[in-house]
Amino acid sequence: MKGNRKGVPSFNYFSRTLLIIFLLFLGIQPRSQNIDNISRKICDSIRQISTEKNDSIEIIRRQIEIQSGILQDTVLLLDLSKGNVKNNINVLNYKLNRNLNRTCSDYKLKNSVLLGLTQILDVEGILTSSEIDSIENSAKDLLKQKKVRLLIVTIDNFFPYKDIYNYAKNQGNTWHIGTEYEKGGIVLILSKSLRKVQISTSHISQKYLTDIECQEIIDNTLIPRFKNGEYYKAILDFIYEVKTKI
Repeated sequence: MKGNRKGVPSFNYFSRTLLIIFLLFLGIQPRSQNIDNISRKICDSIRQISTEKNDSIEIIRRQIEIQSGILQDTVLLLDLSKGNVKNNINVLNYKLNRNLNRTCSDYKLKNSVLLGLTQILDVEGILTSSEIDSIENSAKDLLKQKKVRLLIVTIDNFFPYKDIYNYAKNQGNTWHIGTEYEKGGIVLILSKSLRKVQISTSHISQKYLTDIECQEIIDNTLIPRFKNGEYYKAILDFIYEVKTKI
């Protein structure tokens, strides 16, 4: 994978800039609007600059300026300070980015980024704030002891992929899960609404957790818990199984 030209900011840099903007607005009480409305406003505004400028980096810069201005006035930050703030910000950023990529052909920021060492992203909203905190702590403990990073994602659809397998594999690569750790990274994707679950391992971690072992965890641990609606307990059991096998 080739790096960027010297002096040219990366897409990650731009996305992180937006996350900083989200954080700065936490103390504001803006007018609340839904993500569809915000996406339409952003898309209508950035269409004007796509035809005015040829420099792709400059187009991205202008898109961020426009997006941050619209967010300042209308963003859904009113409730972000309630519950798990990091997860709320990550979910908002993920949903807005996904919606813009789905509906706005001129939008250039293809991937959302995660704040800090995020190890759970509850897009589907099936966990409480205390459950998210507990899972984060368990995953961090696993990282400290076993040198393997986890990312657990609850999701309502697999856009832009057609199935959970490709979604799990590509999201793990997009977010570089475990690339800097001795035993790599493991991604757990689950969808309550779609009744799907997938475990994806990096090239490094698959040396310690095989595909057969992943399927055994799904069949013997996760699915029985999911059938009883015990998603929080299922995730904790998953972390424990990884800990015992690696």
